[in-house]
Amino acid sequence: MARKQFEQMVKQLDEQGYLQYASIIPTHVLENLLGMRYDPLSWEWRGPHLELKLAIEELGFFCTQRGESVGDLRILPLEKMPERVSQVISNILKRQKRVIKTMKNAQIELLEQEKQAEHLNAINKMLMVFNSSKSPLSDVNY
Repeated sequence: MARKQFEQMVKQLDEQGYLQYASIIPTHVLENLLGMRYDPLSWEWRGPHLELKLAIEELGFFCTQRGESVGDLRILPLEKMPERVSQVISNILKRQKRVIKTMKNAQIELLEQEKQAEHLNAINKMLMVFNSSKSPLSDVNY
């Protein structure tokens, strides 16, 4: 689906009154918008569903499927947004740690010398990104 289609879907959700903090977009509404039946195991459903979720989030609404009926999309309350940002930051840092560990554990001795240097350079870049994103976070208190 094209970006314009998702923008149109978001517009329809707004017109129907679903784009509000702490609201729930029921599965049947999502099915109607996406033109398909809910199937959480199918990328045919998941891809467009995630694209729609991202389009909604770009407007300033964090969304989740946790804690709701299967298939529903819940827009978080405005008060929960800082908590969600903390979760996102935590997940980013965890992902960065896994990437660093994977790179360190790779068998670079199997590579040619030039490729080994590229590999080590990539590790150093990732370490710099990780350290630069981690250290300021511990100092920030509002």
